[in-house]
This record gives sequence, structure tokens and C-alpha cells, in this order.
Amino acid sequence: MRIPRNLEWRAGVALVGAAMVLLGLAIVLTLTRTDVGVEVEGVMRRTETGWTLTAEMPGERLSLLRQCRSVRVRTGEGRVWYGRVAGIGGELTTKGTGILTQIEVREEGAPYPSAGSAQRVRAMLLKARGVPVLSVLLDSILNRQRS
Repeated sequence: MRIPRNLEWRAGVALVGAAMVLLGLAIVLTLTRTDVGVEVEGVMRRTETGWTLTAEMPGERLSLLRQCRSVRVRTGEGRVWYGRVAGIGGELTTKGTGILTQIEVREEGAPYPSAGSAQRVRAMLLKARGVPVLSVLLDSILNRQRS
């Protein structure tokens, strides 16, 4: 049985097109960068030595806290800034739902001018900053297979 020539040509074009789409996707995922970490919601307070982020975290996420080196903070006005983690402390809450963590953040140019002022923020405790998306996807797949 012989395959018609126009069917061969169409199949070849479809395979080349699919390969080009996959190559383009791999390039986009390699060039697109993202932050890797834990997202929390809490209160940011200005202190004499820097800033303190107070947030409640579930107990299963605490192992990730030790790996975090910096913080990305998004304020209510939509401003975003990065800070360096100077210290992490915590205590059990009375509710028993998680652990109240206090993260000391040091960075110049943060959006809090006066000491004692507080603001509710969404923050991400960063393990790595600006990692390619493809690397994050592969790492998450390989780590799940090891576990």
C-alpha cells in the first residue's frame, strides 16, 4: 500500500510546525524569569533599624523560611520593592492555626517614611530572585519524582 504524496507533504509540514512551536515555547520559558518563594500577607512596620514584616504562616511552610534571603513587598498602592532578610523570629499563635513570624527587613528606599507607621502588605519571601520559568518547572517536576 502506498501513501499519497500530498498526505506525506501535509504530515511533514505539521511535524515541522509542531517542532517550531515547541522550540518557541522553550525559548519563551527560558527567557521569562520569575521569583521563587512563599507568598504571605501581613503588616509591615517601620522600626529604628529597618522594617519588620509580621505575618502568620502555616507550620508546613516553615522549612522554606530558612532558605529565604530577600523579600518582595507589594503595598496597597501597587508599589513593589525588594528588601534583604536580616533576621527571622516567631512564636506560636493562640489560635493554633499557624506560627506568627516576624521578619526583619533591611533595605534603603522602602516606601515607609516615619518610624512606627504600619501598613498591610502582600509579600513574597524569596528563595531565588529572577529564575527562568523553565528551570522552575523542571525543578518542581524532578523534586516530586524524588519524594
